[in-house]
Amino acid sequence: METKYKSAKVAAEWWAKQLSSPTKQDAGYEGEMGDMFALLMMLSESRKTKTDPKKIEKFEGLLEEEINRQLSRGGSVFLSVDYDPDWTLGKCAQEAEITGGFPVKTSMSVTREKVEVSHGYRAPTEVLYNEKLPNSDGGRV
Repeated sequence: METKYKSAKVAAEWWAKQLSSPTKQDAGYEGEMGDMFALLMMLSESRKTKTDPKKIEKFEGLLEEEINRQLSRGGSVFLSVDYDPDWTLGKCAQEAEITGGFPVKTSMSVTREKVEVSHGYRAPTEVLYNEKLPNSDGGRV
């Protein structure tokens, strides 16, 4: 039986949330170029049809399963989106029939004990989960 880690659940939930609602799109462009990128992203988002919640739920389950699989082998998992999702995110999205909506310039590091994300170009790293913090429920669910 494969071990389930709380960090995998937290990470998968975060990515699913990004796909289920409009997300921050920060590619690092400044001035007029930044304004143009923001406008293009806004137009792109407004033309998209809302992703079926069942597809997002499927994506979340597939991603959690994949992260658990990788963490069970040891080490950490790195997930990222430049303008397109990396292999792991892309594979789970494809299997769930999701075609877009990922936040650009975003990266996430997942270990058995911790989840950290940088959401946007040069964005500060935010700790989403750390089992070593007081009142933690531990790393396994």
